[in-house]
Amino acid sequence: MTVGRYSCFASFMAFAAALGAQPVNYAFQDAQAFLKDHCQVCHQGASPAGGFDLRQTSTAGSIRSEAARWSSVALRVRNGEMPPAGAPAPTAAQREQFTNWVSAAVRAGACGAGAMPSTPGIRRLNREEYAATVRDLLDLQVDLTNSLPADGAGGEGFDNSGETLFLSPLLLEKYMKTAQFAMDAAAKEYKSREKIFVARPGNGVSQEQAAREILKSFLPRAFRRPVAQDDLAQ
Repeated sequence: MTVGRYSCFASFMAFAAALGAQPVNYAFQDAQAFLKDHCQVCHQGASPAGGFDLRQTSTAGSIRSEAARWSSVALRVRNGEMPPAGAPAPTAAQREQFTNWVSAAVRAGACGAGAMPSTPGIRRLNREEYAATVRDLLDLQVDLTNSLPADGAGGEGFDNSGETLFLSPLLLEKYMKTAQFAMDAAAKEYKSREKIFVARPGNGVSQEQAAREILKSFLPRAFRRPVAQDDLAQ
């Protein structure tokens, strides 16, 4: 186990150093100062907003004991959800320093404790994957990445780590708006329309029959699996 722990931690630090995930000269005290400057007004006292009290992350040991809470805070800061509108906002550089430090510290803490990675749950597509999927599904040559926030690099420096790709309400709203924009754009493009509308009502074909044929063509590509009759019926 000792060798495994050392290997895990050493590998992580090598990635962090090579990819710049660990901010230079940034430490736990700097993260605490960030939280105090930008979060203390709402997240302290008897009834802190969202049930999050800064005291829950006030000790160095909380990096391990409250790892999920630290990761959630970093995600909301990275996505611009915190601090809320009207509160003193950090600069883009300050956000990046804080979120990169949290990701690196949480991962280093887990490796140092000998924690073994578990199977990640269902995750969303990151913005590059989402944009590529839409281009393929709709044959639409439109860059959608600017409509979505950048994905965090996580401890290893990759932006497709499953544990960081979950949906917050605000991010879900952004994905829905981007999807609407993509469909509106596809409706105006001849190639996109031809790829989507593989059947049309008329000449003995009802609207329901045409819709079913369209879904039979589209859903297997969207779901990336065979489609059952129940999927079509919905």
